[in-house]
Amino acid sequence: MDWETEMQKLQDEQAKLMNEFEIVLPNINRHGDDYAKELRQITEELISNNVSINAMYR
Repeated sequence: MDWETEMQKLQDEQAKLMNEFEIVLPNINRHGDDYAKELRQITEELISNNVSINAMYR
């Protein structure tokens, strides 16, 4: 996979994860642990993708 395709894939994944994050976040106080776990997982994936994106620019 070339650089541009890989970058686009990562950016698309980031957009998808941010949408999920925005859906889960308002529900965290109402539903507790399940949403907190999901939010943590989404956050970890966002961070991982950001690391990958940053590494591609080096």
